Amino acid sequence: MSIADQDRQKYNPELQKRSLERRKEKQEDFDNFVTRLKEYSKSDKPVWAVWEQEAEQQRKLGIQKELDRRREAAAEAEARKVEMRSSLR
Repeated sequence: MSIADQDRQKYNPELQKRSLERRKEKQEDFDNFVTRLKEYSKSDKPVWAVWEQEAEQQRKLGIQKELDRRREAAAEAEARKVEMRSSLR
């Protein structure tokens, strides 16, 4: 029995199961990370500068999506309010 086999036997079965379940997700995350780094390295700017720019763009996009969602919710609430008022008359 090799040392690796002995270590696997000592490893908590529940943790081992969870680790195996998340393996594919972690591999995909790592592949995405490496792909982004390759794209960033094509720029004439330092990788971390391009990384920060993309993070800022993603943050702005997230903020814009949230603002759009709130505007839509407010418009729906106003429409319900108008509908309720018209039904009371």
